[in-house]
Amino acid sequence: MLFILFFPIIISFLIGLYLLITQQKIGVSKRVLGVFFLFFSFALFAISLNFIRSFLEPIEQVFPYVELLFYPVMLSLPVLVFLYIRSLVYNIKERIGKEYFVHFFIPIQSFFLILFLF
Repeated sequence: MLFILFFPIIISFLIGLYLLITQQKIGVSKRVLGVFFLFFSFALFAISLNFIRSFLEPIEQVFPYVELLFYPVMLSLPVLVFLYIRSLVYNIKERIGKEYFVHFFIPIQSFFLILFLF
């Protein structure tokens, strides 16, 4: 049963690594999609740990550290989708500049808030 639970996590992690490692020929869209899949695999991993922690006691000690990154990662997924669509529509050949980091303000703010409360 655990293999069925972790299979989508492993597949999305491998797709994300493949898209980040391979040479990009169409601009930054492959790289943004690779980061999206890595973040998505982390979100699936955190959700599965939440499910499993009721069965295994040692995971209860590790879960607060995973939860520290869960909410910022979940909040950055729509931003990554926006950046991916923007890179496809406008065919951005160069790297993503500083003007796009403004979109990550809410995930970064939530990370610091969770870190402060931790």
